[in-house]
Amino acid sequence: MPKKTKFSDFIVSWFMYWIAIFLVLFMCIFVVNGIYGFMIKLPNMLELYRMDYTYEIAKHKQLIEASLLHFISFSVILVKAYKILISYAKHHHVSVEYIVEISIITSALEVLFNTRAYDNIILVIFWAFWIINLIVYMYYIKNFKNLED
Repeated sequence: MPKKTKFSDFIVSWFMYWIAIFLVLFMCIFVVNGIYGFMIKLPNMLELYRMDYTYEIAKHKQLIEASLLHFISFSVILVKAYKILISYAKHHHVSVEYIVEISIITSALEVLFNTRAYDNIILVIFWAFWIINLIVYMYYIKNFKNLED
């Protein structure tokens, strides 16, 4: 292998490792911030669950539960992104399986938790993208694993 290619591979790998390190730092800060925010909201949540059920209380509970689910799903996306970066830095190619998995998770996240930010046509595109990727993943998962070997 020529020296230029080895050097460029080294630079790209080095860059990916640094991106992965910054991603890990972001994940740590995100998790600490999420846990802190949850602990701050916990007394209010417990008080809400003891009160009589009204529309305002139900709305507030729903917002708290949605933010908790969003936190969990966004954490999964960050872990998948980390796996993609490390895989690329080690092997100089990206796993198709990881890309399809992260596309399924991110489109579902946008559809479920960020619907107010998009027009209906964009949401339909997200739904279609999510369903198509899910079907592709279910039918071709064995092929993805064989492709990596």
